[in-house]
Amino acid sequence: EGPPGGGKTTIAAALARSAEWTLVSTDVGAWFGKPVGTLGGVVQRGKAFFAELTAGPPERGVVGFLDEIDAIPNRATLTRDPSWWTPVVTMILTEIDALKRSGRKVLLLGATNHFDRLDPALVRSGRLETRVPVLLPDATERQDLLRHYAADALNPAELATLGRLSAGATPATI
Repeated sequence: EGPPGGGKTTIAAALARSAEWTLVSTDVGAWFGKPVGTLGGVVQRGKAFFAELTAGPPERGVVGFLDEIDAIPNRATLTRDPSWWTPVVTMILTEIDALKRSGRKVLLLGATNHFDRLDPALVRSGRLETRVPVLLPDATERQDLLRHYAADALNPAELATLGRLSAGATPATI
């Protein structure tokens, strides 16, 4: 969890790369898009993502990444169309449970800018249970990012100055 542009997607990709596992990524919000924004279409897209996590050889390690997971609503705060949303949330919870029982090497990650909006059943023990804040970089980390991307264009004093002046900037902004 963390602010937009903070590096959540980059962290998921780096975890997969460093473990030499396959990254399977989806944007949950895209499940609801056209051309198939119906309940059946949303469920089909969600099930296809989870099926992809267990496809292939059983020894293959997979990092499954659910980006924008806050697109899955909290059932306790639903005021509009709960009969439509409840099956979607239930399908996702059921798929997570089936994934756990599959015995496959899968690390399932969800990314959000709004942890407080997630359904408690989604983030309970045994599902997406570990909350990892992705914080904004401090002055040294901002300077390191600038050095990585602009070392050829800036001298060390300029890098230090920009590192100090970019307080509050996300990695995407830098």
